[in-house]
Amino acid sequence: AVKVVYTYAKPERRDLKQTVVINGTITPILSTEIRSEVSGRISRVLVEAGVEVVLGQPLIELDQSTLKVQLDDARLGVAGARLRTERAELEFHRLQTLADKALVTEKERKEAEIAFHLAQNDTASQEARVRLLENSLSKGVITAPYAGRVLSLAARPGMIVTGADAGREGNTLLELADLSRLRVEAAINEIDVAVLTQEMPVEITFESVPE
Repeated sequence: AVKVVYTYAKPERRDLKQTVVINGTITPILSTEIRSEVSGRISRVLVEAGVEVVLGQPLIELDQSTLKVQLDDARLGVAGARLRTERAELEFHRLQTLADKALVTEKERKEAEIAFHLAQNDTASQEARVRLLENSLSKGVITAPYAGRVLSLAARPGMIVTGADAGREGNTLLELADLSRLRVEAAINEIDVAVLTQEMPVEITFESVPE
């Protein structure tokens, strides 16, 4: 028979250490799904998955040729509306002078005044259209909202995207995250969570990263 060797220990007071082992997931504190604010066709994708980007760095370019043509047309519309407003103003002042001398009817003077105000409204509307197109054009280049890493990339050249201007959520083009600050998300059972306190030490290990 194998001889049994006993080890003896002297009783002493010590603290018992309770360890709870749980599985969790590592997620970045700051993570964003990048979408386009305007609809259009992607002309260039300027980044790849896994690369680091800085604040304001261009990520994706949309085809802006149609918007540029529309903007040129809108600017011509503004120029024409201003000329019509100037002509309507001259006509209104002319009839106002004649009305003061009782050479034209009040109805003619009033119609000239209305035409002048309508021309002013048309000019303001054309100018608003120009500002709207300029705003859309400025959003044709999607830039990084903060420094981080591109986690995933779904955008491809030639891809048609739906923007927020269409009243929809839009396509997720890429996912950007700041990996300098991470957090662990884990579920702890109700028995173990009762003994947790603030500042209690936690040890985190990664199966994919030894040591």
